[in-house]
Amino acid sequence: MDGLTLHPNIKGGLLGKLNAAQQALDRGNTRAAENLLEAFLNLVEAQRGKGLTDAQADLLVAYANKLILLI
Repeated sequence: MDGLTLHPNIKGGLLGKLNAAQQALDRGNTRAAENLLEAFLNLVEAQRGKGLTDAQADLLVAYANKLILLI
């Protein structure tokens, strides 16, 4: 996320979901972490072509999908 130039509101929303997913995982709640990553993916797709370019969205989707697989 740090390397992407994003509108602060979009970046904040995305980081909020990632941070919440990490906190859920730290508590051992893998289901909540997966749900939060799905919410992250939904936000990415909602912003595709608006606040995110296709390339940015593709990168973030790939990142989130890899995290889901690791959980």
